[in-house]
Amino acid sequence: MAEGLKPIIQYDFSKGENTVTSPFLLRPDQSQQCVNFLLDEHGSLRVRDGTLIQNSQSPNAARPIVKLFDLVQSSGSVSYLAMLAGVNSMNPNSLYRRDSNPWSLIGSFTSYSLIPDIINFTGAAVIANSNSDQLRSYDPSTGFVVLTGAPNGQHVANHLNYLWAWNTNPTTNTPTLVGPSSLQSSDLNNAHSWPAANQTYIARDDGQTGQGLAQYTIAEAGISPTATLIAWKDFAGYQVTNPFGTTFSVQRIKSDMGCVAPRSSQFISGFGIIRLTHRGFALYDGVNDVLISEEERPRIFGRDQYNGLDWAQIGHSMATQVANPPLYICACPTSGPTLTRVFIYDLVRRAWTISNYPTNLATIQLILDAGQLPSVLSGDWDMGYVRRLFASDVNDDGTAIQWFLRTRAYSAGTPAERAYFRRMLLTIYGFGAGTEITAQFYPSPMVPVQFKSVTKTVPTVNAISPFLGFGLDPFGTSAFGATIQAIEDQVLEFPIGVKCNNLQVQLSGTSQGRIRGLELHARAMPLTRSTYQGA
Repeated sequence: MAEGLKPIIQYDFSKGENTVTSPFLLRPDQSQQCVNFLLDEHGSLRVRDGTLIQNSQSPNAARPIVKLFDLVQSSGSVSYLAMLAGVNSMNPNSLYRRDSNPWSLIGSFTSYSLIPDIINFTGAAVIANSNSDQLRSYDPSTGFVVLTGAPNGQHVANHLNYLWAWNTNPTTNTPTLVGPSSLQSSDLNNAHSWPAANQTYIARDDGQTGQGLAQYTIAEAGISPTATLIAWKDFAGYQVTNPFGTTFSVQRIKSDMGCVAPRSSQFISGFGIIRLTHRGFALYDGVNDVLISEEERPRIFGRDQYNGLDWAQIGHSMATQVANPPLYICACPTSGPTLTRVFIYDLVRRAWTISNYPTNLATIQLILDAGQLPSVLSGDWDMGYVRRLFASDVNDDGTAIQWFLRTRAYSAGTPAERAYFRRMLLTIYGFGAGTEITAQFYPSPMVPVQFKSVTKTVPTVNAISPFLGFGLDPFGTSAFGATIQAIEDQVLEFPIGVKCNNLQVQLSGTSQGRIRGLELHARAMPLTRSTYQGA
C-alpha cells in the first residue's frame, strides 16, 4: 500500500537569509533569499514599511541630499537642516533649512563631498564638509560661520565635551599639524579654541586615511565606566582615552579590520560598534572584533548570480539605526555612487534581510528630537525629496512594494531521497483582498529548472458577527453583537505534482502583509536509477 502524504513545514524564518550556504544545508529557520522583508516578532516574515515624502522638493532635484540633521537647542527650538552636494566635483556643497517652501539657503562650502558630518556641540550644528574645508557651525542666532582657528575636517565628534576633528587635510603638513592621520581637539566646550598641544598623528603616513570616529562606554567589574573614542582607519582602529593632557593615550585595537565607509559606523547599545570593513560588516565590542555578515558575503563581494557592491564607491555607504524594530541598516552602492542596496541586520535575532527602494538614495539618518519617537529619514539622490522610512507606510509613495522570497531546498528525507510533492499550503496574514502571490517551484534534479509557476489571489475576508462583543467602537457605544471585520490567517493552496529529490519555492508579490509559514505535502518514493545515462 502506498505511503500517505506527509507534511514538510517551515513556520520559522527568524534567522533571515543566507546566500553563502548551499540551499540543501540551510538551517530550518533560514531562507536562501529574503528581499524587502523584516523578521517579524513571531518568526514570520513581514513586508518592510514603505516610504512617505516629508518636505517640499529641494531647490535642485539633481543635487543629492547627502545629510539630514535636526538641530535641537536647549530652548526646545528645532532647526531642520539638509545638505546638498554639488551636481559634480566642480560644485561645492550647500546647507539649507528644509522646513520652508522653498528651502532656504543658509550658506555654501568651498568643496564637494558625499559624506559630510554634522553634530550638535554647545547648541550649534558643527559641520565637517571635507578635509579640504574648514569646520563651520550654524545656529539661528549666530548664523553660518567658520570656526575660528579650527582645522579642516572630514569627521567630527563631541567627546567628553571637547570637539574632535579627524582627517584634517588630504596630505600631511607638519608645520601646520594637519593631514589624513591627524587627530585634533578643541578646548573644553569651546569650538573656537584649538591649541596646538591638542593634536597628534595616529600612524602617520602609513598609506591609510582617517575613516570616521565612533564613541562608546566600556566598564569592567569594580571599575567606573570609561568613555572611549575610536578613530578608524582603512585597516585599523585606535582607541583614544581621555582628553589631551597627562592621561591622554592612543592604543591600537586587537584587529586588522578598520572601516572602509565612514558613515557605516554605528554604536549599538549592548553590542558595540558595527561598521563596513574590507571583509564585510564587523562588530567591535571593546575587546573582540568579529565579522557578522558571512551570510551576506555574495551580496557584498559578488558570486554566482549575486552582483557585489561597487568597491570603487564603497566609501559613500550610509548606515543608521531603527528603534522599532531594533535594526542596524546600511545602504550601499552597487553601480556608481547611488545607494541602491540596503542591508538590514535584526539586532534581536542577529540575522540579515535585504531591501531596495524605487528611488536612488544618497543618505539615511536617524533623527532624534526631544519629545518624539526616533525616526529614520532618507534623502534622494536625484529626485530632491526627504522621505520617512520604517513608519508603517503601506507603499513607497504610491508605488507598491515588491517582495521576494526563495526558500531552502526541502526534501522528504535526505537530499538524495526522491519524493512526490503534491501541493503547498501557504499561510499568510494581512494581505489585502485581491493581492496576487506567485509561487515558482524549482525541483532538483530536473530540466527545465523551473517546473511550474502558480499565481493565487488573496480572497476577501468576510465580515463576521461575533456571539459576544460590541464591535470595533469603544465599550458601550455600539450594539451588542455588532459586525466586526475578521482579521485572521489565511491559507492559499498551490498545486505542484512533481517527482524529484528536492524542491525549492520562490514566492513573490506586492503590498503589505506577513508570511506565517508554508507546508509542503509530499510522499517519499523508493530509490530508482538516475535518468542521466552518463559514462
